[in-house]
Amino acid sequence: MFGRTNMISDTERMPAGKYWIGDLCYVLGADWDAFCNMTIKDSECLYGKFPWKGKSLWQHGTAYGDGTYRGSDGVVYGVDAGLIGIVPVDVVSEDANLSLGSVVEFPTSFSVQYVNGEFTFGHITIDTDPSYDEDEDDYEDYEDEEEEDEDF
Repeated sequence: MFGRTNMISDTERMPAGKYWIGDLCYVLGADWDAFCNMTIKDSECLYGKFPWKGKSLWQHGTAYGDGTYRGSDGVVYGVDAGLIGIVPVDVVSEDANLSLGSVVEFPTSFSVQYVNGEFTFGHITIDTDPSYDEDEDDYEDYEDEEEEDEDF
């Protein structure tokens, strides 16, 4: 499981509004370098909520980096920068291709979080590690086998 981002982020609240969800490299355009300078320190990626053009964005690395991941909304999210995030639509680049993610209107404030490969954006989840639950079950089965062996 080399390179897996296995952790739990703090739950953050985002205000009601119209947002774009996906790999932020697709919608930040010329501001991508400024974003990277803000979220990468000493070769370490920083995850969570950040101020962005008078508003806030939130982002986190996926479990295994680049790929495609199907959300609970049926959208297939392509990832080329190893992260998925959420940003208000009114602060994305003018030349952004919004079809590379999903535009969602949240009528009330909502929670965002990353837990062991699964992103939550209000009512939408994107699982970037569907094997995580299976891995845990396998580990529990192994522990049960060890306990049985000790009985002999």
